[in-house]
Amino acid sequence: MKLIDKVFIRRQSLSWAKKGNEIAKYKPFKYNSIGVYQDTEEWTDYYSVGNEISYDDYKIVEDKYVCVIREILTITDCKYITLVSIECCDKLLRTRLKSIGRNTIRLNNNKQFKYQLDDKKLFLTALNFYEGKRISVEKVDDIVRICLRGHANTLLCNENKKVFIEFPGSFYIWAHFPLKYVEYIKQYAESVDLFFNPRG
Repeated sequence: MKLIDKVFIRRQSLSWAKKGNEIAKYKPFKYNSIGVYQDTEEWTDYYSVGNEISYDDYKIVEDKYVCVIREILTITDCKYITLVSIECCDKLLRTRLKSIGRNTIRLNNNKQFKYQLDDKKLFLTALNFYEGKRISVEKVDDIVRICLRGHANTLLCNENKKVFIEFPGSFYIWAHFPLKYVEYIKQYAESVDLFFNPRG
């Protein structure tokens, strides 16, 4: 049985995983009654850098996500995480690597975008992703940045500790972990100015 199948079976069969906790930068009062975010002007992806947000301001937000995920792994005593269900296009990453030396690239909306120097390291890391790869928690920061920036995507899990983290896009995180940690993680996320289950 593939690891991804094992993970999904475990998620469906255990009470801790039946409802993931959503963590995001979006303010709760900006959602409507059916959970749709109403601020259409707010940036939602890495490719807004240079257009809607500066890289320095972007990095502040990205660092908050990294801190929350590291705290989840720390409080649940995870020593490693496993990469599952990887979406990583080698050809696209290699094209992006070549773009590092250029001034800018043109996005689909015709806007210009410039990759940052740290993107090169992240591209090279993502090229080494494979299903079932185990990563020590000390190296998780780059994985989180890769997923948030959309360079590649993977699900993170530690089956023994019942921890499962998804990156569905648009700067949302779905985090599954034992219920006894929910209140602590909620308080921690809010302490770094992220929102825990912001849809209510």
